[in-house]
This record gives sequence, C-alpha cells and structure tokens, in this order.
Amino acid sequence: MQKDFEKTIVFVGDLLKLDHVGSQATIHGRIKSLIKIGYIVLITQENDARQKRVMPTPLAYSRLKSLSRCLLG
Repeated sequence: MQKDFEKTIVFVGDLLKLDHVGSQATIHGRIKSLIKIGYIVLITQENDARQKRVMPTPLAYSRLKSLSRCLLG
C-alpha cells in the first residue's frame, strides 16, 4: 500500500530552501551523506538536468519501517 508521502516529489532545491533546518552547506552535506550510506539516490530530470529528484531507497524504507515498529511498541 502506497502512503501519501510516497507520492510527494522532492527536489534537492526544495530541501536547500529549508533554512530552518540548517544552512545550504549543511543540508547539502547531509544529502551527500545519505547518498553515501545508501538511504537516498538523486534522479536527474530529463527535461532539466539541473533538477535532481530525491528518492528514498529500499534501505531507507526498511529503516523507516523498523523505526516505526520501535515507536509503536
């Protein structure tokens, strides 16, 4: 079953605008770290190579499921 948040399209630029989370440099560093550990991948858009879509990996979904089970008891 697909959740609502799974339908949301998020681009790197969207994340970089979240200045309440941290500076652009900090967010960019976090994105690179998440790519390195296998939680996200960046998908280049066909119509504009400057836009990169952020996609969670199966590993990220697995970790989210595991954390959810911990929170639920």
